[in-house]
Amino acid sequence: MNRWDVYWADVPFDEDKAQSKRRPVIIAKDEKVYVLVIRMTSHEARTYDPYDYTLQEWQFAGLEKASVVRIRKIARLIPESIYDFIGKIHPVDILEIQKRMFRYQKERMR
Repeated sequence: MNRWDVYWADVPFDEDKAQSKRRPVIIAKDEKVYVLVIRMTSHEARTYDPYDYTLQEWQFAGLEKASVVRIRKIARLIPESIYDFIGKIHPVDILEIQKRMFRYQKERMR
């Protein structure tokens, strides 16, 4: 797995870690024990969240429908919960995601 790859994964719900949903994720960092991923959804971007980002080139990434990257929804998953490579994030989208990640990290450090 490489950074900016898109895979299907079983992602636990925030409110009930015993349950999960199959969803596409972006690989942010592949560690030995866990994989850091950014969650995506087919729901529209939340107007109140400046860190939600709608992929411009979602078809390039191999996704079946328009998708929103939820920068605030980073998760640590065990490698066994990640399967089925979908595609790669387009460079235009990588740049926009990185901008939002940088702003989000900067805000959290205040």
